[in-house]
Amino acid sequence: MIGFLETLAASRALRPLARLGALSPATTIGTFAPGARRLLEDAERGGELALHAVRALLMAVLFGGLALWLRPPPLMVALEVSVLTLIWLLVLRGLRSRRTFTLVRYLVVPLDVSLAIGGLVAFHGPLAQTVRDVGSAVGLNAGELSPEFFAGYVPPLLVFTALSSGLRLDPRAAALTALLSVASYLYFLSEIAVPPGQALLVGGIVVLAGLLGANTARVARYLLLKTQAAAVLETYVPEMLSRDLDTHGALERTGRLEEVTLLLCDMRGFTRISERLSPSETVTMVNAYLDAVCPPIASAGGVIDKFMGDGVLAFFEGGGNASRAVDAARRVLDAVERLDLAGSPVRIGVALHSGQVLVGTVGPRTRREYTIISDAVNTVSRLEELNKAYGSAIVASAATIGGVDEPDREGFEGPVEVAIRGRGAAISVYVLGASVPLVDQKDLGDRLRRFVGGEDA
Repeated sequence: MIGFLETLAASRALRPLARLGALSPATTIGTFAPGARRLLEDAERGGELALHAVRALLMAVLFGGLALWLRPPPLMVALEVSVLTLIWLLVLRGLRSRRTFTLVRYLVVPLDVSLAIGGLVAFHGPLAQTVRDVGSAVGLNAGELSPEFFAGYVPPLLVFTALSSGLRLDPRAAALTALLSVASYLYFLSEIAVPPGQALLVGGIVVLAGLLGANTARVARYLLLKTQAAAVLETYVPEMLSRDLDTHGALERTGRLEEVTLLLCDMRGFTRISERLSPSETVTMVNAYLDAVCPPIASAGGVIDKFMGDGVLAFFEGGGNASRAVDAARRVLDAVERLDLAGSPVRIGVALHSGQVLVGTVGPRTRREYTIISDAVNTVSRLEELNKAYGSAIVASAATIGGVDEPDREGFEGPVEVAIRGRGAAISVYVLGASVPLVDQKDLGDRLRRFVGGEDA
């Protein structure tokens, strides 16, 4: 599918997506179409909320550890927990709101970094003596927080903070997190004596983590849009088109020859039913009908080529294609029997025919359709019309029935030779669920008058 998207990204319809090809740092939410912007906003909010959960866990671990270390009075612990909970809830509320999300997202970047460096600033920074005096006044022994204590947890937390910025999915917020992490490590080195070799090594790791986090955010948003485009295109583009583009990277106008079994199903009395409905009600009815018909075809390995109003044309490739097509036809009938659309039971006719088809593109270069082309397509359409004459559920050509095992032929009657409208030669067919005897040639001839012989009615 990646090859598929790369090919389509160059088209005019997806030209905005092509701007992401270079993963430009200048790319922002405003670069994209409204649908893509909503997708990115939702994804960024989800990533930031995930970070907020991690932030809460880190706060609990850090401040819980300090409480065990310093043994503060219970009242102070309760006050500290209350303040931290209030901050956490305010940040959570801000991140969940669309109006305040962007502002809060940038405000919590310093908060993330402060979880790693805040203790060092408090106990070794310019206000360190004031903090110690206040701590002593409330019964805290802050003198136990030695430089070794901070050296043990500050660098790993800064590396983690820089890496986790990739979850933000915003390159600018991730870059800001990385810059603050690097700046915090430089401050750490100014306050804590670290051997030069170790300082250089750990500093390089922090810088690398920052670069990885920022680039992860850029790549993640790019892949997110690619995935969305793939999901949308797979909904509207035939499966065989995406498969060919994924395999070959381009489409040949000459196409390829394949031995397939074709399946065509059509709703009976669709015009009579739809004339009582509004256009929107008709669309709802057709969609419900297709929701019942298409899954059995897809689960049997069929590829849906096109929808023709209430008709569905599909084909089955590969080994056992005839058996899978017959099985899909039976399952389609079962699914339709359970439908009750617009207060009326639904009846359909299904036709099956096997033959060679050409899979390729048709049309001028400015407007093409990817489809199957063959006389077999015309034949299966004519076979489906025979269901009206026989009052049957399925009409299958001898070419299809000859490719299935005996158990799969259960219920089919035939063969019978019939002339197909538009064809010079007759064709052998098998019929499932016929309401007229196939041997009654006179009656059959009367019923098929519109569909057989030399007439083009």
